[in-house]
Amino acid sequence: MSSRSPEFSDRTTTEYCITEYRTTEPKNIPQKNHSGNTEGVKLLRKRSVKIPIDVKIPIGNSSQHHRYVRQADLCAFPTSLATAELQCRIYPSSVACIQRCALGYTLKNGTEMKRWCMKNRNRWYPHGFQECRPYVDCGVTLISGGKEECSTPTVKEPVSCRITCDHFENEAGGQSTHECDINGKWTPKLPYCARPGSDHGKYLNTPTKPVAKKHGRPVQITGS
Repeated sequence: MSSRSPEFSDRTTTEYCITEYRTTEPKNIPQKNHSGNTEGVKLLRKRSVKIPIDVKIPIGNSSQHHRYVRQADLCAFPTSLATAELQCRIYPSSVACIQRCALGYTLKNGTEMKRWCMKNRNRWYPHGFQECRPYVDCGVTLISGGKEECSTPTVKEPVSCRITCDHFENEAGGQSTHECDINGKWTPKLPYCARPGSDHGKYLNTPTKPVAKKHGRPVQITGS
């Protein structure tokens, strides 16, 4: 059977009827073919829900890491991640989730990840939920006359800066382009008018919620 991802888009919903059993106070309900005193019966109340069901889980804190949403132990997903929010859509036979990292955090392949799970296999693709990791400070601070234009550090491509230095003493000045790798190392080395790092967090965003003490720790999915 194919493990193709369910569509995570608006579609016509199907209405399913779910029987809700509610214990009520005994009622004297006349029943046919019954002699003597009537006895109370349990009332059955039916309610309908629309499928798919959308669930949005905001950024949480580290104390909630090991809580899970359970759907009959199939395709369970975390109820909270310290560095990301989850938006999940539950279908009759599958569950699809989008994980979005908080500002300043990223997964290996970007700040957003789509995952899906077929209930007949009870396995997530890609496998396992993970906390987002903080990215390094690839900002640039000018220490003499000049200007710089840098790309955002939350995209998949390496952060790059185009730096123009003004003439200064024995330095002729000019324009050059530099890239910052995942370890914060610049290639080629920054010119004389700039130094690595941003003084005021200009290129290093921080989340508005508390973050985990151990970043990137996998959240294992279990059926318990």
